[in-house]
Amino acid sequence: MPAEEFEGGVANLRNGVLLDLLEMNKLETHFHRPPLMGDPAELPTAEEISVLDAVAEATIAAQNSFTGVRALYESDPRLQIPYERAK
Repeated sequence: MPAEEFEGGVANLRNGVLLDLLEMNKLETHFHRPPLMGDPAELPTAEEISVLDAVAEATIAAQNSFTGVRALYESDPRLQIPYERAK
């Protein structure tokens, strides 16, 4: 199947992983989104997939320790909501 048929699915997975991270950090995303959310029509790069994998692993591990989730969020500006970086 062509990648175009998976665009919605990939975007939903990417956004779901990032929304989990933001919610765990008690951040709202009504008007602002982290840069890594990107355009739903664009497939993530290999580097972005690697970051998303790390986010997914950290959110699963957060059941035992929130420290890793917070550290990951703070370490990569692509995961942060723009107004949060300005603080």
